[in-house]
Amino acid sequence: MLRLRWYLPYGLIGLFLVLFLVPTFVFMSDSVPLDLERANTLNDGWTVVSETGTTMLSLPNRIDAQVMTPVTLQKTLPDTFATSQKVLLRSSLSNIEVRLDGITLYIVDFEDQPAYASLWHIVEIPEGSDGAVLELVFSSPYPAMSVNINSVQYGTSAALYRHLFTQYGLRLSVGLITLLFGVAIMIVSLFILPKTKSTHAYLGLFAIFFSFWLLGESRLLQFFTGNTFLLGAISYISIAVVAIPPLIFFAYDVLPKWRGLLLGLAVLHGINTSIVYALHLAGSYDFFETVPVSIALLVVTFIIAIVLLGLEVKNNPAKRMVKILVVMAVLGIFILLEVVGFASRDFWTTSTFAALGLGFLMLFIFVNYILFVIQRYKISFRNEFYEVLAYQDPLTGAKNRHAFERDFEALFGQHAPKHALSLLYFDLDDLKYINDHYGHLEGDAAIKQAYTILDDVLSPYGECYRIGGDEFACLSHHFDTAQLETIKQQIIERFLEQDTATPYPFRASIGMARHEVGADEKPSDILKRSDLAMYLDKQRGKKTS
Repeated sequence: MLRLRWYLPYGLIGLFLVLFLVPTFVFMSDSVPLDLERANTLNDGWTVVSETGTTMLSLPNRIDAQVMTPVTLQKTLPDTFATSQKVLLRSSLSNIEVRLDGITLYIVDFEDQPAYASLWHIVEIPEGSDGAVLELVFSSPYPAMSVNINSVQYGTSAALYRHLFTQYGLRLSVGLITLLFGVAIMIVSLFILPKTKSTHAYLGLFAIFFSFWLLGESRLLQFFTGNTFLLGAISYISIAVVAIPPLIFFAYDVLPKWRGLLLGLAVLHGINTSIVYALHLAGSYDFFETVPVSIALLVVTFIIAIVLLGLEVKNNPAKRMVKILVVMAVLGIFILLEVVGFASRDFWTTSTFAALGLGFLMLFIFVNYILFVIQRYKISFRNEFYEVLAYQDPLTGAKNRHAFERDFEALFGQHAPKHALSLLYFDLDDLKYINDHYGHLEGDAAIKQAYTILDDVLSPYGECYRIGGDEFACLSHHFDTAQLETIKQQIIERFLEQDTATPYPFRASIGMARHEVGADEKPSDILKRSDLAMYLDKQRGKKTS
């Protein structure tokens, strides 16, 4: 039966696959896919109009222009614009104006906005626009971005949304998954594994900061918010702060020997983040203008971490340290490619290599954190098992003497005058006689039956313990003197019933005592009185016999 319960879930999933997947392949010809329109490109045949003349080009492309100098692109619209169309444009940290035959259809100017942001723009072109001249006017305050012209698509709204989510949906999905992963690590570390005193919560925070950067670079965050400050700031602030959590984690969990240096670097990144934020708010330097400093600090920090890991592996080539060094080295290759791309102003591939490298790192963190959680649970279960062995009587399943002493000490200090602590002591009479004449197995059965009676009667009021071979004790806060006598009588009646059902005498001596406020200064005082009461009860029983 146990083996059946173990294999049943796997059998059910196998049955599910057989019932649904096999017919799916058999009846593949009956499929009816959802046919969505595709966006059309409008990238060829553009004319750039500037002070020096006109130039023909295809998109995407980059045009060297002076800061805030408007760059105008013109194109005669094809026959497909005889019907109403929507054009999808993207401005990269620049102002944009869309004109049709000299008439402005759409304009976004960031001069009065808190931050420049790279945005999508969907502009409706009215029907009958075939043969009309479409003009796109861009201007940017940043020399590095003057002017990046992105690809242009047109079609229905559904076609444009399909294009966006086909091109950039994977990044958005990875960003959201990474965010959930980071939040999950922090919740598990805080609420489920708090006693481990682990610094893995910093890895969760790193995942959250990384996810913010991914979401900012996904180019789809605009579909959740149109706040230009958030859209223009999230990626650059994330770059500034992303190194702080892993530095703290390395300082306490990976390279404690270099804790001072690593924490110093974390503080340095924190100062840089504050300066970046303050300079932007003051209007001195925008977020984009301070990115080179943040990236340079990241590169220096990364090199230092690699060197420290190399020294640690050289002195102590532990398997864990070697794995971390290899992962960091792979990440370093991706970061190098990202820096080269950024320095060459290849902004169309911006964040691609960094996303791949950091994604690889996040996968490593995810796998190792799962292994860490599994290991902690194994340790926890093992500790619980040993605790059961330490505090549980194997014969009866009752708590043992160690548990009694622990709980008695704790309860003794919690008494109140109206509900004083009560202690009941029990001793199974004639156990030696039962063992000698009926065998030790029957003696063990008598002990178990005695505990069953005590537990049945007293479990609603307190806890019973086996504190010796044939001795039991019960603790309760819920008795007064009259109740104690009633409980004692119930126990005697149950023992008498069992006595008639066994071939040997089944009796117990009972001693009871209640904590006397002012008289009992320590647990041993009430123990002595209850033990004495039990002894007197045993003597009376012998005389009666």
